[in-house]
Amino acid sequence: MPFLEHLEELRKAILLSIAAVAVFTIFGWVFSRELMNFLVRPIGKAVFLSPAEAFATRFKLSIIIGILVSLPYVSYKAWGFIVPGLLENERALLFPLVVLSTVLFLLGVLFGYLALVPIIVKVLIGFGGPSVTPMISVSNYLGFVMRLCLAAAILFQLPIVASTLTWFGILSPRFLMEKWRYAIVIIFILGAVLTPGGDVISQIAMVIPILILYGISIAFSGFVWARKRKTALAPNASQEGLR
Repeated sequence: MPFLEHLEELRKAILLSIAAVAVFTIFGWVFSRELMNFLVRPIGKAVFLSPAEAFATRFKLSIIIGILVSLPYVSYKAWGFIVPGLLENERALLFPLVVLSTVLFLLGVLFGYLALVPIIVKVLIGFGGPSVTPMISVSNYLGFVMRLCLAAAILFQLPIVASTLTWFGILSPRFLMEKWRYAIVIIFILGAVLTPGGDVISQIAMVIPILILYGISIAFSGFVWARKRKTALAPNASQEGLR
């Protein structure tokens, strides 16, 4: 395909993706009030400090809904644009990674809200003491939830990152298995940092999913390593057969 036709296909993919986000953003606005009330549950009640703050918060929330709901479609359009330039073995490997990356991202968002937000909010509010009443702005709270959920979603990409680095020869499953002791220490330090109250139960709730993700990363890395080795050996086997 000529270069200008590639640009035209890219333009169409971008416009359709933006249209999908816009449509689902409108859809999200319809349910934004109920979702905002649902998100505020961990802190009981939030306040808005200016007349436009509640509207702006609902609007931001609608955009977030639009992006999250349209993410599978946007990934599909991105895949449709990239796939013609890939070799057959690259397609067979990249497609599952794209699907898994999308699924893991959404799971990370859910984990961030359902697991991390209640724990960390409880710990942080506890620093105020019984004589101090928290009055949390709804926009500040939503920003806090967004950052935490985004961090969890990025963390859930660990298996995909390990698979990609393995494919490019930067990482190997053997390296991940040999360094598991260091990984556990780093994970526990990370859990302690993300749970500033020092509560052991909170740290365990934080650490266990990360340990599971590390184990999944080793499995993914091993699969990609074996697939890459099989692909590399296939041409040699074909040449031996010709001889």
